[in-house]
Amino acid sequence: MSTTAPGGEHVPAKDSATVLLLRPAATGHGGVEVFMQQRALSMAFAAGMATFPGGSVDPSDHVGTQDWIATAAGDLDEPDHVAGPAATAPVTAAAIRETFEECGVLLARDGGPHGATQGPTSGLGRVPHSAPARGELRAALSEHRLGVADALDVLGMAPHTDQLHYVDRWITPEGLPRRYDTRFIAASVPPGQEPENLSTESVRSFWIKPVAALDAYATGELDLMQPTWAQLRRLAAARTLDQALLPARTGVTRNVLVEMNGHVVPWGAGTEDFLASGPLGQ
Repeated sequence: MSTTAPGGEHVPAKDSATVLLLRPAATGHGGVEVFMQQRALSMAFAAGMATFPGGSVDPSDHVGTQDWIATAAGDLDEPDHVAGPAATAPVTAAAIRETFEECGVLLARDGGPHGATQGPTSGLGRVPHSAPARGELRAALSEHRLGVADALDVLGMAPHTDQLHYVDRWITPEGLPRRYDTRFIAASVPPGQEPENLSTESVRSFWIKPVAALDAYATGELDLMQPTWAQLRRLAAARTLDQALLPARTGVTRNVLVEMNGHVVPWGAGTEDFLASGPLGQ
């Protein structure tokens, strides 16, 4: 990235969620596949990049979601100088909302305020409404006519936070015009649900083994941002779904801006490996 904020003014980082939807790999010797989307070239941010579902926290994500906290499968190193808790309720709400909006997967279970609670895992992934009804609900969410808590209430469902695992956190460096404080939340795809490309921001979606995505980045077939590349590299080392749900051990990643070959780029731990593993480093 070569553009800095106009006049160098401070741009606060927006809270955001990125969701790693996972399933056991269908072929090969174990491992997982992850759901990805390729963003449209017309997008102002990450145009053409292969990314995971997600987005910024919406004001509605604060309403009725005070207890929605993703679990942390292990101890994440959260330095004292990084303000704010690791996984907040609005970020978890954003993860659930964005996943439903962008690919139709609802990370929830039966037993909302108007539904019959059937235990912690009973009914996981079953959306008791027709596809058109779910489509109307997604439209209401994306058009800000309805909040995610109200949407689950309509469906008689509750967030399945026990199935959402906070695994990493990246904060965009100071000095850039768009900044995000992004929490990565991993989840296995609920039984009976299959993600689709429902986002107007993406031109296609696909399941892919992390090592295959990294190979495609190396050959120039896929464009990746460093945070995406870092998640893929971590997932590529997982032999089982449970291992893929474990957190990164690098702590919060906060790159800084440096000048390189006439461009200002984010730089920090892992950047050299990221650049060397891509087409420019081959």
